[in-house]
Amino acid sequence: MVLSCNSKVKDQAEIHHKDQGTAPTTDCCPLLSYSVSYGDTISLEAVYYAGGEADWKFKLRGLIGDKIFYQADTLTEFEFNKTAWPKFKRIDRNTFQILVEQNDRPFKNKIIRLTVKDGQLTDNVIIPHFDSPPKDFDNDGELEYAGFLDFVEAFDPDTTLYNPILYFEDTESGFNLDTLTTIRMNREIWGAFHGFEIREDLKFLKPAGKEKYLNIK
Repeated sequence: MVLSCNSKVKDQAEIHHKDQGTAPTTDCCPLLSYSVSYGDTISLEAVYYAGGEADWKFKLRGLIGDKIFYQADTLTEFEFNKTAWPKFKRIDRNTFQILVEQNDRPFKNKIIRLTVKDGQLTDNVIIPHFDSPPKDFDNDGELEYAGFLDFVEAFDPDTTLYNPILYFEDTESGFNLDTLTTIRMNREIWGAFHGFEIREDLKFLKPAGKEKYLNIK
């Protein structure tokens, strides 16, 4: 976490949070609060250092009213950028999903997909960050979001590890993996489907034209 404080920060008011009292400080760096709401009662709250990197939030928690349904550890950082993928998905009256971007530097950023039913967190899954706009890859009339979980080591300029592209759809039942499209596309890329995760035991020649499978312009 990078901090850059100066004397001007000392003049800023201390921030108060519900049930937390005054936000703690680091030397001259007070914590500032950040929140985003989805409807009347659902919200995400986090903090960031004044004078630091404002795009990086931490101490994230999800609430329904005053009830916490999700609380990240204090070291995990998050970003709240404009995205092509949905950040909130209402599935039915009692169920919703929130997609939040995790800053995972020096690795590739991830998305944490939180599913909440009847006020309880029922699913907490890491999915790829989607760097490109969605596209109807399988011609089914629905847009798919394509991404891979992380960068992999390149042994030489011409080889790479098996690193599958995963395809997700925004459906009535949630923001979910499109299994059939994922299998079919990776067969085209790698010659065969070797699973939904990175395989460090499988090394390939770098596939040509991989950008089109990610919709990179």
